[in-house]
Amino acid sequence: MTGCSAPGCTNSDQKGFKIKEFSRDPIRRAQWAANIERKEYIFRMINGEKIEQMEKKAKDQCRAGNIWN
Repeated sequence: MTGCSAPGCTNSDQKGFKIKEFSRDPIRRAQWAANIERKEYIFRMINGEKIEQMEKKAKDQCRAGNIWN
């Protein structure tokens, strides 16, 4: 199930909505993040295709000495 990234939004592909990945273009991706008020998110490529979003606080909670990808 793919869901919307906007805070408080419960739309998903299972409800019939088209859910799009964040743009790979860094400028457009920053605009999208700002528009949904998710500036604190970190975006990265997975296997060269999928863009995954991870909250910054998850990185901050990583134990010292661990390597963050």
